[in-house]
Amino acid sequence: MVGNLLIISLRGLSQIAAEYSECPSGKKGGDLGWFPRGKMAGPFQDVAFNTPVGVTSAPFKSTHGYHIILSEGRKY
Repeated sequence: MVGNLLIISLRGLSQIAAEYSECPSGKKGGDLGWFPRGKMAGPFQDVAFNTPVGVTSAPFKSTHGYHIILSEGRKY
């Protein structure tokens, strides 16, 4: 399932989030908007800030479930 999800996500990560996410952000295609360091829980924050812009992370697990992050930009 995770392997298939990753392949599909490269075609439309926002569509997958809208359909399968249990997070309120799923209604917005998984878009969390801009957030500073310290706002997100451990592994999520680590992956979010270590994934290069324009790259989709590998699937990972946090205390809130499984995630895939598409890093779309950075504000400094």
